[in-house]
Amino acid sequence: MRRFEGRVAVVSGAAQGMGKAVALRLGEEGATVVAVDINADGAAATAKAIGGASLGVGCDIGDEAAVAKLFGTVAANSASSTCR
Repeated sequence: MRRFEGRVAVVSGAAQGMGKAVALRLGEEGATVVAVDINADGAAATAKAIGGASLGVGCDIGDEAAVAKLFGTVAANSASSTCR
């Protein structure tokens, strides 16, 4: 069994660099990943690369209301692609 099977991981900065690497690794370990980045297209590309039920969400994590909406989306398991 993979270490994060059945778990959901929310990764910010997931469109590129270290955030993307972490998101991909968590996906390899079985997590359903919510890839979050201000670059919605990049977040979606990361989620697509992970596959499964992973979700890419465009979100400015410096905006408190946007983050609240993000976690509402995560909790509802919505297919929304933006939280602005």
